[in-house]
Amino acid sequence: MAISNAHMIKRMEQELHLAKFATDEQMMHTHLGHVRLLCDILLDEKPAIHTKERTVPKDEPNAHISEKEMKAMMGSTSTQIQSNEKPQDSIFDF
Repeated sequence: MAISNAHMIKRMEQELHLAKFATDEQMMHTHLGHVRLLCDILLDEKPAIHTKERTVPKDEPNAHISEKEMKAMMGSTSTQIQSNEKPQDSIFDF
């Protein structure tokens, strides 16, 4: 559920009003903290216009990755170490 910017600003105005008429310092800081949180939420919100998603065709999901790049990322199976020897000097041997 998306909350409109107008609703957030109205809520900030309410918190500012409560902070202005707070009876003690702690209550004022609490309400100002709420204003800061609401500001952070509004400022961190990214507009939907700037969030373009790149689409990859379903028939070729890895079309942009070459075979050489794929081998470099996956490694070759011949480079795996296959050893049945137990380590002689383990710190866990008691």
